[in-house]
Amino acid sequence: MWSESTFSSTKMGEVPAARSSLRRKFSTSRCLRNRLWEMRWGRTSREVFPYEPQTAIVGKPINKAAKHAKKMEEREMSKYCIFRTEKHKSVISLRHSLLHAFREQHTPNADPARTPDNTILSQQKNTRDAIDFYNEKIKNIKVRKNAVYANEFFIGASPEIMQGKTREEQDAYFADALEYMENWYGKENIISSIIHRDETTPHLSVFVVPIDEKGKLNSRHFIGGTKDRMEEMQSDFYSKVGAQHRLERGSKERKAQHTSIKEFYRDLNRTEAAAKRKNEEINELISTLTPFEKAEITARIKKKRDEKDMQNAYESPVPR
Repeated sequence: MWSESTFSSTKMGEVPAARSSLRRKFSTSRCLRNRLWEMRWGRTSREVFPYEPQTAIVGKPINKAAKHAKKMEEREMSKYCIFRTEKHKSVISLRHSLLHAFREQHTPNADPARTPDNTILSQQKNTRDAIDFYNEKIKNIKVRKNAVYANEFFIGASPEIMQGKTREEQDAYFADALEYMENWYGKENIISSIIHRDETTPHLSVFVVPIDEKGKLNSRHFIGGTKDRMEEMQSDFYSKVGAQHRLERGSKERKAQHTSIKEFYRDLNRTEAAAKRKNEEINELISTLTPFEKAEITARIKKKRDEKDMQNAYESPVPR
């Protein structure tokens, strides 16, 4: 394939030009193959066959099944507290979030069939009552130009552990969490508190007006202006509430990038909108298929699933 002059002109450790060209072609064909798989099945060939044995460059086999099992085990074992906050710097921002919390506007990430399962724990049962309560609290307070008008808290736990709890265990956790918030901010400063069960994972939403002992709007007094103060509050919440419900405190040294509540719902809405468009495209494509083509595709999908089930059964340990 290569001439003698090709090898003679190559220095020690260099790859001949012809061989390098073949490698580029092979890499291109492999990417094209994965792209075709992704277009047809929505996944790459590596994702379709995740347990395909591979060999590293040094000849050491890679046990993908063990890696996958370890990852799933860590996911099942995750049972962390989730305690996040959002600052509202205007009444308009507060009202918008209250409309979402009370489900008085369209909520894409909520299941309308399960909305009646939500529980409103506060005396304010709707957005109008909550805003009236808030205005009454601050009517005699001089509000600074850069003041934080209200704080919103998202309190929950890892989806795996939260979905594994019974309704009574969830209610007990949320009751203790609300009592903690009342002790931290004062029961008289709780605007609203709602348990949401119509989303993927049950959680508690709490809105508070940060009025300090001097009668001023002072969010910094409660959660600080730096994340160190917020970390102290999270640690205190874990020791007084989370630990009592067999939850864990996340590592302080971990450099995780947490999104705010607003960013979380924004990204979620974008994802759901993209999924909706994808489903519409798929349905439109399916409508153009003939009955024979539909039957052929269904048979192929069933075959792939059966092969994957057999592979998983082969990889799973035999019970003793």
